Amino acid sequence: MERQVFYRPVGGTVEFGERGDETIVRELDEELGVVVEVVRRLAVIENLFTYQDVMGHEVVLFYEARLVNGDHYNVEEFPRIDLAPGERRALWVPVQDFLDGKQVLYPTGILPILSSSGTVSGNQ
Repeated sequence: MERQVFYRPVGGTVEFGERGDETIVRELDEELGVVVEVVRRLAVIENLFTYQDVMGHEVVLFYEARLVNGDHYNVEEFPRIDLAPGERRALWVPVQDFLDGKQVLYPTGILPILSSSGTVSGNQ
């Protein structure tokens, strides 16, 4: 099987008793060591997928968030603190790369939501 290079937004799993906006703040601190301020929830997508021949099902909450330290917008690649298996790096990718088909973004259905923002920080 050929390996596909793809991106997904940075985030993680909602813990019991935690709200979605709290999850984003916690996960970005744990994964990238950055502090964010949640602006608003953008969308909820139910995603059915197959990854490495295993069916998956997730409900994805998408939030717009702002980095508290504006200098982090100039960081090309973030050091990963909480690296999940198979993830390589966290970096900014121009949304236009996904719109032009140069890069692949998952989950399906997120691109129209992000296309108005210009860039997305994601995992490769």
